[in-house]
Amino acid sequence: MYGQYSIFERAYIQKCKMKQEIFTICNQELEEIQASCKQHGITVNDYLIAKMMLDENTNKVVIAADIRNQTKCYRQGAMGNYSTAFSVSVKKNEKNIISLAKRAASQIINICRHPQKEMLVLACYIHMQPELIDAVAISTLGDFESKAGTFVGRNMFGFGSQNGYSITNLGKIESNIIAEAIFIPPASPANKKTWGVLTVNNHMKICASNLITEQ
Repeated sequence: MYGQYSIFERAYIQKCKMKQEIFTICNQELEEIQASCKQHGITVNDYLIAKMMLDENTNKVVIAADIRNQTKCYRQGAMGNYSTAFSVSVKKNEKNIISLAKRAASQIINICRHPQKEMLVLACYIHMQPELIDAVAISTLGDFESKAGTFVGRNMFGFGSQNGYSITNLGKIESNIIAEAIFIPPASPANKKTWGVLTVNNHMKICASNLITEQ
């Protein structure tokens, strides 16, 4: 029941603290990154994925992907979350950020060529009833006992190990009204760390959020 989930949610938030760190890349450093990406035929998103893999010592990162151009219901300027998410995994150790970004870019291109891969997470939410998603979280992280819910929560939503890494880049804007801005991503119980990236007036800010569970 929703009431059970609400009780679990409030208790979970109380015992888990959120930690946030903000890093800034601007001016010459950002221009050098953009020039290097253009030179090697990769995007800044590819670069950020590689950077997270190296900084966090992981070979798998979940990224949010914009799908506004693929949805007939989207209207220009409409607010809302028009995105999907999928994981990029580079198993071979690679210490050079550009080489790693190229490998990530190749995998992203391949995933985006196959809608069943690109939209997998959306398919889960479309076909699963909302209350079942809540049950998945509670049965994996809380006291609600369900073997099926725990299986789905551990294997599909990452609640079991809670060691995932994810990144969402909202893009860049130039503004005469907003001097600087930060995108603070919600800390996820499925992730060890989440990066939120936003670039305003040639100042890229990376906000890293993670949950700290009390022992």
